[in-house]
Amino acid sequence: MKRRPHLVPMAVALAFGGCVINRTEAPPDSDGSGGTGAIRVVRSFACDPAGVSSPTAIADVAGRAGDEVVVSPTAEPCSLELGYRQSGVGVTRLSSVPGGYLLATAASDQSGALAVCASNIRHSAAAGTPQLSAGRLARRTDSVDIECAIYRDGSWSALTPVVTPDGEWAAWAGQVSPGDQPGRFSLKWVRDVSFQFLNTTEEGRPASDGVYETAFDMGPSGPRASSTKKTSDTAASSEGPRYWSGPANK
Repeated sequence: MKRRPHLVPMAVALAFGGCVINRTEAPPDSDGSGGTGAIRVVRSFACDPAGVSSPTAIADVAGRAGDEVVVSPTAEPCSLELGYRQSGVGVTRLSSVPGGYLLATAASDQSGALAVCASNIRHSAAAGTPQLSAGRLARRTDSVDIECAIYRDGSWSALTPVVTPDGEWAAWAGQVSPGDQPGRFSLKWVRDVSFQFLNTTEEGRPASDGVYETAFDMGPSGPRASSTKKTSDTAASSEGPRYWSGPANK
């Protein structure tokens, strides 16, 4: 089977329609482009609160055939619960509070340790009352960080931020893989000033955008980053997020 680091099924894509596949319905964005020639920043989107109605897989787990990372609906609008579904066992909740979990990646190492990482789109109600189709909500992206959890010695750690933006940019999870020692992992991720994970435009991006790699392991209270380095100046690198809309990619 071809590995699918990010399944992003249509149901989840529709839940975050404005930032993924339906920008024409998104409310007007108040963010400036940053000047002539700069890449366009889009932080507003139209969201379907009913887009995810049951636990839905968003990533396979490298090294664990049949296991999946899933999102489940919650009572909060356009906010999901992140979980780990073990084949034949059930779903373990990883998130302590609902979030905008759209992209995820997971892998295990030879010691049996597991790591799950996901971008969390933190969002709030958009200003004004734009005209949207029935049932859709106008939202605005406040920030996008990457949270990770590690499974080791029979239990899961807390889901903890591993990549936290220090400015106006989004962190999109790419691919997690085992590190050089048991319980250590490496995460490839994309730094994106446009806040659009499907944006493959390179023209107008700042030099700081691109693909980065963060090494992390278990700390006293959860995963902790030990080092980060840039691996590519191209934000649309194959190491970054990939979109999936159906079983044809299996």
